[in-house]
Amino acid sequence: MENFETQLEILFSKEEWSDEEHALFLKLLEEMGPAALQPFFQGEFLSNLSQTQPHDLAHAQSLLRNIHKAAGLADPSAKLVQMPSRKTWRPWLAAASVLVLLTFAVYWLVLRPGNDGGSQPVAGKKPEDITAPAGNRATITLASGEVLYLDSMTAGTLALQGNTQVSKLENGSIQYQSEGESNSRAPSINTLINPKGSRVIDVRLADGTRVWLNAGASIEYPASFTGTSRKIKLKGEAYFEVAKDASRQFSVQSGNAITQVLGTSFNMNANDPTEKTSVTLLEGKVMVGNANENTGTLIKPGQQALVNTGGNSAGTVQVRDGVDLSGVLAWKNGIFYLKDKSLEEVMPEIARWYDIEVEYPAGIPQTKLFGKLGRDLSLMQLLQSLNEMDVKCRLDGRTIIILK
Repeated sequence: MENFETQLEILFSKEEWSDEEHALFLKLLEEMGPAALQPFFQGEFLSNLSQTQPHDLAHAQSLLRNIHKAAGLADPSAKLVQMPSRKTWRPWLAAASVLVLLTFAVYWLVLRPGNDGGSQPVAGKKPEDITAPAGNRATITLASGEVLYLDSMTAGTLALQGNTQVSKLENGSIQYQSEGESNSRAPSINTLINPKGSRVIDVRLADGTRVWLNAGASIEYPASFTGTSRKIKLKGEAYFEVAKDASRQFSVQSGNAITQVLGTSFNMNANDPTEKTSVTLLEGKVMVGNANENTGTLIKPGQQALVNTGGNSAGTVQVRDGVDLSGVLAWKNGIFYLKDKSLEEVMPEIARWYDIEVEYPAGIPQTKLFGKLGRDLSLMQLLQSLNEMDVKCRLDGRTIIILK
C-alpha cells in the first residue's frame, strides 16, 4: 500500500503528466480499484496538506483537474473555493475528497475497459487518428479482365479497347475517347470502382457524359456506346452530367430503380439505409421508375424521386419538392452536409469516406445534427465536432463507438 500511495502522491504533485505517467496512473487504478483510494484521499495525504498556505487550494484544484484529465473527462465544472474559517476547513476537505472519489467512480463504472458502454483503448495509448483520404484508390476492370490501378499510373494512355482509348489526365480524371463507330456487336463492358476511403473520382465516358463517383461507389458501362441506347449500372452514389443525344436515350440502373434521360444533370444515391434510391434533378427532365416495368414518374429540376427498393412497396416512387440541392451535392464539393440529418443518415457516409466501421452498443441516438463539416478533416477532428453537437462518441481502432 505504501508504494501505491507514494506513486499517487508523486503523480498528483505534478501539473502535467507524460505518456508513461498517464499509463502508470491507469494501471494503478485498474489494479487497486476505487475502494483503495478512499484511505489515500481522506487519510494521510490530504490531512498533511498545509491548512495555512495560500497555495493549498491551487494544489487541491490541480489534483482534481489531473484526475479528470487522467480519466479522459473534461475539466471539472465545480471549482474548489477557499473557506473563510479554519472551522470549515475539514468539511471542505471532505467535500473535495468526495469529488475526487466520484470522478474515479465515473471512470470505473462508465469508462473503464470491459464495461457495457464499449471497450476503452489500451491504458496509456491514445486512439490513433485517421486522416481524410489524400487521393483516390479507384480501379478500372477492362473487358479483358485486366485491372488498372489508377493511383499508381501516370497521366497518358492507359489502355486501348477496340476503337476507344482510355486515358488519365493530369488532374487525375479518366477519359474515354472513341474514333468512329465500333465494329464489335458486343460492347466491351468496363467497371470503375471507387472504394471506401478514396477521394471522389470523375470519368468522361465515350459519349461525352461526365460521372463523379463518391467513395464506396462503382459503375458498369461500355467502353463505347453502340446501338440506340446508352445504358450503365450504378452501385452507391454518383453525379451525372449527361451529354445530349436525342437519338440515344441514356439510362442508369441501380437495383430495381432506373432513371432515363436524354440530356440532363442529376444525382443518384443508392446508399440509403432505408431501402430507397434517390434521384435528384438539377436541370432537364428525367423519368424515374421500376427497372422491371415500363412505367415511370417524370420529375422536374429541384425535385427528388425516392424509389422504394425493398419490401412490399418495392418499385413505387415518391416525389419531394423544394429539395436543398446544395446539400445533395455537398459530397461532390468536399463537404459533409449535416443540417437536419440524423446519425443514421450521416454515419454511413462518414464510414465510407474514412473506410471505418460504426457501432451503436446502446442503440442509435435520435439526435438531429446541424451545419457543415469539411471532408478534409481528420477523423478525430470530425468526432470532436460531433461531440459539440451532443453526439457522444469515441474512436476504438478503426471503429467509431456511438454512445447514448
